[in-house]
Amino acid sequence: MSLPKVRTHKEYQEFVKEQLKTRSLGIPTFFMNVYAKLINLDLSRVNSILKFRYSNRGTPARAPDNMLRSLLAMMLSGITSIDEWIALLRSFPSLSIISGFTPEDTPGVGTFYDFFDRLYLMDKDKSKAKGKIRFRRKPSKSKEQGKREDALPEHNHKGVIQRLVNRVMREDSKKKNNKSSYKAPDYLLQKIFKECFVLPSARLGIIDLDNLNVGGDGSKIATYASPYGKKVCKCKEKCDCPRLFSDRDARWGWDSFRESWVYGYGIHDLVDLESGLSIILPKLTSANIHDGVVAINLIREAMNQGYRIKHSVFDSGYDNYHFYRFLIDYYRISPIIKINKRCEGKFKNRDLIFFTKDGAPICLYGLTLTNWGYCWDRGRNKWRCPVCSLAQYKDEECPYRDICQQKKSKYGRVVYTRSEENYRYFTPVPRDSDLWKELYKKRSISERSFKVKKRDYKLTATRTRGRKMWTIRVALACMCQHIDAQAKALGVREEESQDVLTAT
Repeated sequence: MSLPKVRTHKEYQEFVKEQLKTRSLGIPTFFMNVYAKLINLDLSRVNSILKFRYSNRGTPARAPDNMLRSLLAMMLSGITSIDEWIALLRSFPSLSIISGFTPEDTPGVGTFYDFFDRLYLMDKDKSKAKGKIRFRRKPSKSKEQGKREDALPEHNHKGVIQRLVNRVMREDSKKKNNKSSYKAPDYLLQKIFKECFVLPSARLGIIDLDNLNVGGDGSKIATYASPYGKKVCKCKEKCDCPRLFSDRDARWGWDSFRESWVYGYGIHDLVDLESGLSIILPKLTSANIHDGVVAINLIREAMNQGYRIKHSVFDSGYDNYHFYRFLIDYYRISPIIKINKRCEGKFKNRDLIFFTKDGAPICLYGLTLTNWGYCWDRGRNKWRCPVCSLAQYKDEECPYRDICQQKKSKYGRVVYTRSEENYRYFTPVPRDSDLWKELYKKRSISERSFKVKKRDYKLTATRTRGRKMWTIRVALACMCQHIDAQAKALGVREEESQDVLTAT
């Protein structure tokens, strides 16, 4: 299908007013708020962004800006079902006019799902929406085990974040020398979100892109698909044979907020600390992916879109040495991250170690511990027991060995000290400064932003399955947040919109 004739935003406004006046229609009271927000929303750029997704010949398709505007009207109206929304479009002619359609020519269910395919850059043959995979039962861990798994990125993932940081740096250096043609599946959605929502919010003064401080966090959302799937084997008893699942990308994950297991996805968002609005579209992963791993891609996406971030605020789940190194050395961003007490290590018998003026540890035997080098992967100095590590003391027996070591070993006791180059403890913004405390207090705005998406825009009540559909639904919720903020900044009121209608 070919792209229809492009209509400017002014032409859209004239179309709406003319249609309402010609047909002698009024806006129903319960849709007046939607009309007041969408009449000033300029979506003319959507047509040029999606132009290459349409053919140059054939029957003209529905205008992309009208399709997106209709979906936004659906979200603002609190409707979660496409079928229910189409019924409303055909029942209320004024609602179809607000979307940009004539009442006699409204789109059907297939048209909306075809538009979803054009928004999401993934071939149908490569999609994992349905298929047969190994059955995974709900984890039988306790709540405390779930909490520990969710809160120990540095220990549980064993270098995953370090390898991911190094890979991102290598890939970015290759792209500078040889530009890659690969585009992520949400590439078009990200571009529409930036040009039609984020930049207009910045022009209205809602977001200060010149002094940008962001906060990141993650949240879990349950998919509508069944976690049990459909058995295709002939086993009469319980088995773990492959089954058919309608949502292959969903996984079991621990929700630390509700303290329960969730079968679905993880939403990872990056929001402006002042307005609480997303500056990029959230990343959607399986529910078993840790937040700290996805944060690297969030920062990378924001910087690739041209944003210049001054401070980034995260909770203790993101406390990893290599994440600090990634933010400070690679992007010159000041991290505001709380130290994770579970990642500080075990400090038993700490009172048995003393230090010289130069910072070298001394044991109870009166010997200076042996400097065993600098650990670049953790940013710390390693010290070993001199009696166990030096040949000159091999014939000596330390009288304090049983007290100093909890478990006696030939390797001896190990002590770590932090240098001034350790990014976790010596951040660009000192941890005890007023600025650090002030910025960290604003971290909860990320959680409030998730609450708006889930409750106000009915993400928790949406019967959706599949990564593609969830990505689009979350993107629409983020767009609606910007629409509400822009309407508030412009002082849009239902009475003013009604005055405009009566004047026409």
